[in-house]
Amino acid sequence: MATASDPSPPREVVRYGPEIPSEDDLRLLGSMADKRVLVLGVHTTGTCVALAQQGAKVIVVDPDKAALDRGRAAIERAEVRAEFRQADLAGLAFLPGDSFDLALSIYTLAEVDDLARVFRQVHRVLKADGALVLSLPHPAFAMLDQQHPPRLPDDPVLVARPYPGQPADRGPDAPPGADAEGATTPVRTHAPSDAFTAMRRAKFRLDALLEPLAPTTGPRGPQWSELMRWVPPAMVLRARKEGI
Repeated sequence: MATASDPSPPREVVRYGPEIPSEDDLRLLGSMADKRVLVLGVHTTGTCVALAQQGAKVIVVDPDKAALDRGRAAIERAEVRAEFRQADLAGLAFLPGDSFDLALSIYTLAEVDDLARVFRQVHRVLKADGALVLSLPHPAFAMLDQQHPPRLPDDPVLVARPYPGQPADRGPDAPPGADAEGATTPVRTHAPSDAFTAMRRAKFRLDALLEPLAPTTGPRGPQWSELMRWVPPAMVLRARKEGI
């Protein structure tokens, strides 16, 4: 138990991407108290901690043991609880059907080739009208040359790779960036139309598609780039389970 000399761990928030408004502003998840939440991949450990601090019963699935170890350590430091399982993000057969209120993915589906396969498994484990909320690096932002951002107002913005889905999109991508705790920013992403189509095929109803802007004034975090003045760095989607 925390004491005056041993203060409670700081409150975490769900962050959907670099330098953009958090769940405190976007309000996509609703109350987490006593909700069963499936987290698809550990992008940053703060997400797992934030959900548990808000009273959710959290199960985290990730194929990477190192990511799971980071998550467990963060949960222990925050003195909350979550369950961690090592598995492919589409390998959810060990989870019972109709058992989760929410599935959440922060950037971890960016490099998944078959979104529909993941969505079908998520559909199976969600309760009726359960929500799938995910964020992805914005495909327009991913086109820009991350290694040579403009430094002055008149500097050009360079395009380094094609829009997702174009024939050349399998070529070299920008090297991933990393945040303060070592989580990498994905180097690939999906066009909104591809994500929408995969959701519809898996019997989800899209009810929100946001392109939150990074603030251009005030304090900036370690992932700030001048490119964020031009294009939103992330897109955030929310869909509801429908059908059977």
